[in-house]
Amino acid sequence: MNRSDPRNLSVRDLRDELRQLEESWMATLLHGSEDALDEFAVRTGELEEEFDRRRAGEGPAVPPDPSGN
Repeated sequence: MNRSDPRNLSVRDLRDELRQLEESWMATLLHGSEDALDEFAVRTGELEEEFDRRRAGEGPAVPPDPSGN
């Protein structure tokens, strides 16, 4: 799978990718292969780690979600 390094994503792209993963979680859990579940877990971890790093002030700021979520 060709995917962007989370450190290179804009704040918007990071948030969007996390949201997409959240939306696809149940389908992956119920219907995904073991490889798909493993890949899902790895990507989720990468994105969450970058989100946490930014929130801790070590990278571009993560602004509040305008939708309130």
